[in-house]
Amino acid sequence: MGVVSTAVLIAIGLKEDGHRDVLGLQLGNKESYHNWKDFLRQLKARGLERSELWISDEHDGLIKAIEECFPGQQRQRCIVHWMRNAQSKVSKADLQWLLPLMKDLVGSRTVDSFELAWKELINTAQAKGKDKLLDWLDSTFHEISVYLEFPPSHWSKIKKHQSFGASQ
Repeated sequence: MGVVSTAVLIAIGLKEDGHRDVLGLQLGNKESYHNWKDFLRQLKARGLERSELWISDEHDGLIKAIEECFPGQQRQRCIVHWMRNAQSKVSKADLQWLLPLMKDLVGSRTVDSFELAWKELINTAQAKGKDKLLDWLDSTFHEISVYLEFPPSHWSKIKKHQSFGASQ
């Protein structure tokens, strides 16, 4: 007997009161565009019309499926995945200065503190000559700052969300 790898596709809804509900769960042979699209179509067939915000990692198939099934709806990149991806752009030694700056950024409680932390992160990366990181940060800024458009009382729930899901 062997172990068979299986993808678990899950959508979690977050209501305005902060309560989380599992909207759907589906097993698939892999995490692919076609499996995500089928899963999202099933959610629509069960009555999911829209989401105020989709939170996901950077899986291209998932992003494409969201855009096709729920066009025009906002998507936020999962902060946890974003932080992991950022760490892969630098050496282990660089994590000593990078991690505290990223934690300041994601821990921001106001738009002003977010902007200040972002500038500090960019300025430090520039001063250290981290061009690969700078290019990546520039390309991901919008993906991780969408939550700032929501009421501050929602931010902690959005930022703590570690996997694909929908905010109802």
